[in-house]
Amino acid sequence: MRKRLIWMAAAILLSGCAHMDNRNIDTEISSADEAVYVGDTESCGSDRGYDREQFRYVLNAETAWQKAYHDLLTEVRKESELIRKHKEGYRYVAEKYYLYDIDKDGIPELMIKYGTCEADYYIDIYTYREGQAEYIGGTTAGHTVFYSWPQENAMLAHWARMGYAFAEKVSIIDGQIVIEQFFEEDITQNIDAGYTDAETLVPGAVYLWWYRIELDLPLAEYEKTAQKMQGYMPPEEKAPDDDAVKEQISRIINDNGMVYGVTADGFGGDTGYVAFEEYCAPGKAARYNELPMQVKGCTWVDVNGDGQTEGILQLEEKPDPSGERSWREELTVILSLQDGVVYAYCLNYSEDDILHENGVFETVYGETYGLSFDKDECYRYSTRY
Repeated sequence: MRKRLIWMAAAILLSGCAHMDNRNIDTEISSADEAVYVGDTESCGSDRGYDREQFRYVLNAETAWQKAYHDLLTEVRKESELIRKHKEGYRYVAEKYYLYDIDKDGIPELMIKYGTCEADYYIDIYTYREGQAEYIGGTTAGHTVFYSWPQENAMLAHWARMGYAFAEKVSIIDGQIVIEQFFEEDITQNIDAGYTDAETLVPGAVYLWWYRIELDLPLAEYEKTAQKMQGYMPPEEKAPDDDAVKEQISRIINDNGMVYGVTADGFGGDTGYVAFEEYCAPGKAARYNELPMQVKGCTWVDVNGDGQTEGILQLEEKPDPSGERSWREELTVILSLQDGVVYAYCLNYSEDDILHENGVFETVYGETYGLSFDKDECYRYSTRY
């Protein structure tokens, strides 16, 4: 069912969040005498980083490609960390990767994105062959967006900049990457018309969301996310009585309890284990903000389809006391209770995104994505209705 969720305003937030009474949420956060702890720091999982060597998720016997790709990513992470340490050669630092089955043989290709900016981004593409990850080619990635290409041995690469655009078909032929340009346009004389969208170029094309290079969870969950990208939405698990979950999450907000902050998109929110008031402080969840954040709205939805509800907060900056600026930075934060710890997954630049009842987010450009998470890992994945 495709329904947009209506955010509850902060003024009525508490009446909509479990058993809390009708008090001002910001006042409660500010006046809390001590933090409320739920769980302990040992269960939070603090092993994130480029030196992670162990694949902590269970591998199926049929998916040996996962280990091969993980072994490669481990080496790439180490190399990138060395480059950062020596502060030279940043063009060869890997920042993201993606999994997409280009040739539709049932095993995804691994694409690793390198570079420092749009001027020098490029991707290396690997396939799984004879027990290992094998390099089969690459392409530039600056000013380029990649999309799925349903039913064909292909992936869509769409380059656009300053009124000019072209599209390429990226295929695997005779074991190697082959790139063919099949479309170009010049809209400099009618820039308001906008570029031709991917759906027009390739019916059914879906935007491919990249994963941060340090994450393992996308490897473990590929089968699930691949199905959702093709439009298959598994039956929703029956949600249990979530009153206890809502109560604990609500108590965290009202009584300045502890959260474990994790970025959902790589743009901020990796605070680790902090009190909620500190999470909202300048330079924390919103790392460039000069003013603290406050709760603007809230709703409840099962975001990752596991049968347990999450609390979704809209945070906004408090008003500027100087009156010099009227706009306020906003964040979307997903609060998830896992093994006694409330994890706070932060989505930046998402204030205009729509959240539907089935947990799918939709951007102002019509791109849709799901959100998956497990303790200190969180990522966006491509999906469609």
